[in-house]
Amino acid sequence: RSFFFFCAGQSHWKASNPSNHTMLIPKKNRNLVYTQLFQDGVMVAKKDFNSKHHELDVPNLQVIKLLESLASRKYVRENFSWKWYYWFLTNEGIEYLRVLLALPEDVVPNTLSKPKNPTKPAGYGRSGDRPRFFFSSRRRHTRYWRDWSSDVCSSD
Repeated sequence: RSFFFFCAGQSHWKASNPSNHTMLIPKKNRNLVYTQLFQDGVMVAKKDFNSKHHELDVPNLQVIKLLESLASRKYVRENFSWKWYYWFLTNEGIEYLRVLLALPEDVVPNTLSKPKNPTKPAGYGRSGDRPRFFFSSRRRHTRYWRDWSSDVCSSD
């Protein structure tokens, strides 16, 4: 968005872009946000500029602005839904933060590391791809419609 204003002594309008303004963020807060982002691989923040972040001891505005900056450089992918921002670290972002935070190559975000003991969620059957109740509810549904159609379509 651009805002136009008329400069005194000039005969034309000038555009002012509010996104050119800079925000000073303490290095401690920036490192805290970047470290948390690298550890988890994702970051979530509510669109509330006047409060603290729900996980970090950092103002929410600073978290949002830092991650919007990373999103403009394609280091994170940003989604926004129902007053919540969701950021997902990209491969380029992993490399950027690894260099910035001076981390070794073998350290990866939790979203990329495999769990040590993979467990199936509760309610899943032997195959592990569908819940147990899937087939029983389908049978019940089919039985209901079969009984209903035989009652309605009977030739009595």
